[in-house]
Amino acid sequence: MGLLYGNAQCNAEMHHEVKKGLEEGWIWTIAVLPPEEGWQSEEGQSISLALSVLEQEINESAAGIAGYDVFFELEDIPSEEELEVRQKAWQKNNVAVLSFVRGSLNNNLVSLLGEKGPVLLSAYGENLSLRNEKGSILPYVFALDLPETYRAEALAAYGSHIFKTDNGVAQITDRLDDGLSARSDRFSTLAAKHGWPVYNFWKSGAGDNSFKTIYQEGIQSGANCFILWLDSLAMTNIYQSQREDGLSLSLWYGGEPNPALRNCEGIIAVSQEYSLESDLSLAAFERKIWTITRKNVPDRALAGRAWSAASWLLQGLHRAKTPDPDIVAALMPAIEGVSLGKKVLKFSDQTHRPEEREVSILQVKKGRFEPIATVNVRGGEE
Repeated sequence: MGLLYGNAQCNAEMHHEVKKGLEEGWIWTIAVLPPEEGWQSEEGQSISLALSVLEQEINESAAGIAGYDVFFELEDIPSEEELEVRQKAWQKNNVAVLSFVRGSLNNNLVSLLGEKGPVLLSAYGENLSLRNEKGSILPYVFALDLPETYRAEALAAYGSHIFKTDNGVAQITDRLDDGLSARSDRFSTLAAKHGWPVYNFWKSGAGDNSFKTIYQEGIQSGANCFILWLDSLAMTNIYQSQREDGLSLSLWYGGEPNPALRNCEGIIAVSQEYSLESDLSLAAFERKIWTITRKNVPDRALAGRAWSAASWLLQGLHRAKTPDPDIVAALMPAIEGVSLGKKVLKFSDQTHRPEEREVSILQVKKGRFEPIATVNVRGGEE
């Protein structure tokens, strides 16, 4: 399935041109995997509309991509059993794979393509490791998001603006969750550089609800702020518990801000997505898509993300002037000028991600997450 727009006759003509281009060798195809909601969802439509406009712009230009047209081939999400067969097809027919999958399948894709190719770019990638078991970066995989430890980096950066040197910080961490433990460890390292005393408390999975004892010990230790590397349910429980005790602790949440936390007035969370979601410059991009396709974009932030991810990949191919995955992968970190909303990105050959992302510090106010600060976070560690 490829990008379809216009009427049935136009679609038939387009597929004829694509088939002809593939046979004659003047089209490069990029396999695109949808979000979990599928291509017919609002998310899928937003992505496909952005890609259709980008594809049209490239193919109507004189230069194309290194003299080639491009075709974004919209595919279904493969099952685990189909992955190896699909990989062989990608190696034979596609110059790269662009994934909008956010679930565990991404890990399987990275494991499969990371050392064999073709080039795989995740349009997300926060919870995705791009490294092998020895800690080395995998040559053929890239991601648009910073890794999950960026949350520790962002909270430490925010703390550096509001904390005094002797400000005590208590961390409550689910020791059974490796990702949350990694964020906690990273914050401890950063706090030590600032000279903040850190008091670490551990929670043993979802059944451990001994929050009252923990925050009482934290207060007695001298903590002025509590960072919760827990799930949202545990965050809600500790918020309610300390309120019932007549306390008003400074609570920072180390996970993704979500609607379940909107009743927790005053808590702090961070997001690398919020600045894009609230980026007013995307209004012009939305109008551009409407002008060309005569279709409304359900989610302009996601359309902007699709444009940025695809642009990074296309510029890598353009500079390589060949679909050879070794050459494309080697050039991807050197690409400059790709915009994510109004923010221009640079990329790192050490992480295969942006060198820096703008991160919003959010606070729940009257049932809504509202921005209270912005910090620029570099890299992050996996």
